[in-house]
Amino acid sequence: MTEWLAVVAGAITSVTIIGAFLVKVVDKIIIKPMDKRKADRAKEVELDRQKFEESLLERVEANQQPLAESIDRLNQLLEESQRDRVNLHKIAEVNVKAIGEHEVRLDNHNDRLIVLEVKNGVRTVSYKEEK
Repeated sequence: MTEWLAVVAGAITSVTIIGAFLVKVVDKIIIKPMDKRKADRAKEVELDRQKFEESLLERVEANQQPLAESIDRLNQLLEESQRDRVNLHKIAEVNVKAIGEHEVRLDNHNDRLIVLEVKNGVRTVSYKEEK
C-alpha cells in the first residue's frame, strides 16, 4: 500500500507541477498580451477622446468669440448710456431751475402790466387761462 500511496503522491505532485507550468505558460502567452492590447486600446481611446475634447473646445471658443465681443460692446454702450443719463439729469436740473426763474419773472411782468393798466384807466382785465 505504501507503494500505491507513493505512486498516487507522485502522480498528484506531477499533475500539480504540470498544472502550475501550464498556468504560467497560459498567463505568459495569452493573458499578458491580451492585457497589453487592452491597455494599448485604452490609451488610444483616451487619446481620441482628448483630441475630440480639444477640437470641441476650439469650436466652442470660436463660436463664443462673437458673443463675447457683443457682450463687451453692450457693456461699453451701457457705461456710455449711464454717463449720458447722469449728464441729462444735470441738464434737466439746470433747465428746471431756469424755468422756475422765468416763471417768477413772468409773474413779475404780469403784475407790472396789471399795475400799468390800472394807472392808464383800463378797468377790465380778462385772462384766458390755459388748461
